[in-house]
Amino acid sequence: APDDGDEDPVLDPSIGVDPDTVAPGEDTTVTGEGFVPDSAVTVELTDEDGEVVATIEDVDTDGDGSFSVEWTVPEGTDPGILTVTATDVEDDDVSASTHLTVTDEDGVVQPGLIIHPDEVAPGDDVTVDGQGFVPGSTVTVEITDADGNVIDTIEGVEVGDDGTFTVEWTVPEGTDPGELTITATDDEDPEISASGTVNVIDDDEAAEPGLSVEPDTAVPGDEVTIEGDGFAPGSTVTVEITDADGNVVDTIEGVEVGDDGSFTVEWTVPEGTDPGELTITATDDEDPSLSASATLTVADPVAGAEDGTEDGTEDGVGTEDGTEDGTEDGVGTEAGTEDGTEAGAGAPAPGPGTGLAKTGSAIVFTLGLLAVALLMLGTGAVIRSQRMRASGD
Repeated sequence: APDDGDEDPVLDPSIGVDPDTVAPGEDTTVTGEGFVPDSAVTVELTDEDGEVVATIEDVDTDGDGSFSVEWTVPEGTDPGILTVTATDVEDDDVSASTHLTVTDEDGVVQPGLIIHPDEVAPGDDVTVDGQGFVPGSTVTVEITDADGNVIDTIEGVEVGDDGTFTVEWTVPEGTDPGELTITATDDEDPEISASGTVNVIDDDEAAEPGLSVEPDTAVPGDEVTIEGDGFAPGSTVTVEITDADGNVVDTIEGVEVGDDGSFTVEWTVPEGTDPGELTITATDDEDPSLSASATLTVADPVAGAEDGTEDGTEDGVGTEDGTEDGTEDGVGTEAGTEDGTEAGAGAPAPGPGTGLAKTGSAIVFTLGLLAVALLMLGTGAVIRSQRMRASGD
């Protein structure tokens, strides 16, 4: 989301299509809300086999995170149920889906099923939505395993005046892992039938939800990655961050869970957050019993300023104790440093007041005394010589 200095908006993406039933060559409008404001989304339409029918790129969102785009169903598109998915171009986690029914050229809706979620564990619920059946009739829903053995049968499911129905089914405890086929057959016209599949995972695969945060220590302004697994496939989770007193620091809603039950979301520690331990909790929106927590330590951003840093300013450049950058006794001090500058890095050239200057002065003074002594000796020798000559005369 744009960084305008305000708190990031809570994203809760959702989309719809109007009309939701069209024939090849007809138009429908895809609308969305709760996406990243002033961004763009990609809209993709896939058939029941997962094949891409069409892609609409760079659909702009407005300042509220909403968008609207028209799409024409291509001529020759097979009748059936299309899945319409809108995804933010910069963040794959910001995504939402819905369904669009394509009729035949005469406008007749073909029988079809939408099964969600498409991956479950024993004890989980599955929702089966049907369309294209005889209005006002009933259907029989049969669930079979990969070998054709009947797992369960649901009879007398009522069909509405629009030819649709909805029924929930609970996967029996002890059901073996594998793909199950769900088939709905109209009781008034058995030729009207549709099927879909759901994958049952092992109980071990449906482990307790887990949550992790990386890194687990940060300062205000840092970004951390929150990862979860073991949640309901295809659902969404709400992530709540609280401080040590239980106060809510932030909430991230509508985080999408993948088909493998995992999710990833980035979060930035708000500026001004007090140092301490934060608790991060992710709760499944479809099944609140699926929840997991992790902790994040918020460090004081100025901690360690008195003791220095790794850049060598342990006690300040040029201070008595020095630092790791070679200024052990301070820049330009007498004792020198670790970088080989005996008089200290940047020490002044020898001159008045330095140790070398004092040594030079002593030498000059000594030489001066010696010169005076020699001069006096020479003068004495001359006088004695002159006296000797005078006495000889």
